[in-house]
Amino acid sequence: LHQRKLQDVRSVLEPMISGNSMCRILLLTGPAGSSKSSCVKTLANEAIQDRIDTLSASHFNLGNPRKHRSYIEYDGSAIPSGVSKVDHFDQFLAESKYRVGLNVAVLLVEDLPNLFHEDTKIQFQQSLLRWLYSPQPRLPPLVICLTECEIRGSKDASYSFSIDTQFIAETVLGPYILNHPRLRRIKF
Repeated sequence: LHQRKLQDVRSVLEPMISGNSMCRILLLTGPAGSSKSSCVKTLANEAIQDRIDTLSASHFNLGNPRKHRSYIEYDGSAIPSGVSKVDHFDQFLAESKYRVGLNVAVLLVEDLPNLFHEDTKIQFQQSLLRWLYSPQPRLPPLVICLTECEIRGSKDASYSFSIDTQFIAETVLGPYILNHPRLRRIKF
């Protein structure tokens, strides 16, 4: 992992973990295998464990601080029957919003709903907008690792700039979310 990228992510993620940032979503974009999620997991373990160790060493009795989960991954494969993937994502965010303070954890999302389906993409974007505009003063760090790629069709097909041909942050999230002041993007 490039040290500069590690430092770039650290400079955004640590203030989010400590609650000293207006940022609510950290978006990491880049090709597959560029260490986006490895970077987040490493930094979450480091920053949250240091925080828990410090609090545990002071006047709090937190039991075994090494058992604290520093990140929680969204698992889109563990969806109960009868629940759509985007509803499951909404439920994940709703259940995780209290992972702040002594219970802080980084929410890591790599497994996205089927965003090629227009209604699902709109619901997913609405979930992110609710997170960005939540009236709750403090939310846990939400990190989305987006593997960007160009989808090549046949040579006869007309080329367009859409999620069908460009699976990138601009087509997945749209400009309104991507340019929101509470979202930070780091390209790998």
